[in-house]
Amino acid sequence: VYLAPELSARVMADEDTTMIAGIPTLAVEILSPSNTIESIREKIDVYLRAGVPQVWILDGHFRTVTVHRPKQAPVMLNATQELDGGAELPGFRVPVATIFR
Repeated sequence: VYLAPELSARVMADEDTTMIAGIPTLAVEILSPSNTIESIREKIDVYLRAGVPQVWILDGHFRTVTVHRPKQAPVMLNATQELDGGAELPGFRVPVATIFR
């Protein structure tokens, strides 16, 4: 498991497993046709209450990424925009269109 130096203080890796102990820096949900609005809202709430600083919801149909952060309004990005990792994932940037290729 590779952890960027700035993230290594946040989590502890156990060499006998691929699991990482601690709160993830990011949770990503990819919408499927069987998802309901309520089920996605519940997942977002669970992640944020657990202390996950960012939750990304990927919608392949509309080619959008919605970024949820605690105590902030969600931000929706479309295929013409760029997604960045914010303070939690410094230096991470990707065009949204690239995610849906």
